[in-house]
Amino acid sequence: DARRVLIHLLGDVDHRTALNELRRVTGEIEPIHFGRDYINAPIEEAFAALLTRRPEQVRELRQRWSDLPEGLAAVLIRAAARVRTSTTLGFVIDMLGKDALVDLEILRTLARAGGSRLAIDEHALERLRRTASSTDDELKRATFDALGAFADGEAIDAIIDGLGSNDALAARAAHGALKAISGADRGPAADAWTVWRDEELSWREERSELLALQLESEDVGTVVAAIRELASHTLFRSEGSAAIADQVNAADEDVSRAACEALVALGSSCALAPLVAELTDENEQRCARARAALVKLTGLELEADARLWSDALGL
Repeated sequence: DARRVLIHLLGDVDHRTALNELRRVTGEIEPIHFGRDYINAPIEEAFAALLTRRPEQVRELRQRWSDLPEGLAAVLIRAAARVRTSTTLGFVIDMLGKDALVDLEILRTLARAGGSRLAIDEHALERLRRTASSTDDELKRATFDALGAFADGEAIDAIIDGLGSNDALAARAAHGALKAISGADRGPAADAWTVWRDEELSWREERSELLALQLESEDVGTVVAAIRELASHTLFRSEGSAAIADQVNAADEDVSRAACEALVALGSSCALAPLVAELTDENEQRCARARAALVKLTGLELEADARLWSDALGL
């Protein structure tokens, strides 16, 4: 009881050492107790409260992951996912593969925590995408749910293949992911989705070079049209964001505004560095627009200070 009170109190402390102290205190609990809700609940609540105030401290949890006692990892995963920021969810994804017993918990937690285009680190997302090729039906099903929650289509081939799974629940999860990624429903059959994928690939082959040239045009209307076309093809959100990113800092207001809107719609981490750079602009309107985009992309609520954002995002 005394330890539970201490855990609760530490969750209320706003100090950079509080998270490490909480990790130390919870690390002294016998692993058998982590199966009990009355033990897990206050721990999860305390870690979530600390990470809400200082989300950048997930880096410390990552460094100390191997030192965690058995059972505590799953509690921390749920706590980090509750905070729903790009940094904490990136941490959750990055823990895939560390412990096979925790992987399913991670994927199910991600599926519940998604639902928005947060700008998750690409290296972390790649770990999630690789899990879509798992031979374990339960793991594959949970991965499809997670990819759908984040509307991430980089693993499109594996998701389309999932429609033909012998596991009906995995096939249904793959269908749900494809609807989330495309914003449309082409039914449960793989053929229709293969056609859609091929159409998107043809568009990229035919239009990408021309759009790159249009982004360099001196005509504002041409640049804005190119930005909006790129943003409409979310299957290639990383490529589109990388192409658009520099336009955030464009001298023309219409171009800069269109770029911010497109980057928010695409939700790629490629957008973060140029948006943080825009926070140094002397124009208050542009600075406020960049901050608003960063809040939507990361879930963080920080002041319009480039240093604060750089520290929080590890840029």
